[in-house]
Amino acid sequence: MDKNMLVNFQIVMVFMRSDIRNVENRCIVKILSQAFAGEINNQEMCGALVRRLPGWKTQLRYGEAGEYMFRENITRFVRTALSVMEGHLTANAYEAAYDVADLLHVLPDVVLQENKKQLKRYWKVYVRTYEKKWKCDVFTRYARL
Repeated sequence: MDKNMLVNFQIVMVFMRSDIRNVENRCIVKILSQAFAGEINNQEMCGALVRRLPGWKTQLRYGEAGEYMFRENITRFVRTALSVMEGHLTANAYEAAYDVADLLHVLPDVVLQENKKQLKRYWKVYVRTYEKKWKCDVFTRYARL
């Protein structure tokens, strides 16, 4: 995975949190899912995002910035979280969708630090809080990121 893609993922999650009811968010989640599935690269992801929300053009990092070896279980966690978010958006459960965006927007910083202690703290502060609040255990299988 490209480092710029991680930065863009964080930027998009911050934007989504700030406007969680935006009708484009379901399409945005699908684009991000394609990126994390390896179906599109960073440049293609940026192009698809900007077609949906042209105002983001100046905010995103285009091009490639070098590969970052994202652990497979973290990629699966993100894909699962995006799927959960899409379900919440489809059901108009905006508070729950916001909480998923909240737990995802921090992840790139934590992952890039490559610090297991920070990852454990992230899990406790963000993921466990989400699971308790929404009585959801879908992320349990990823607890050992």
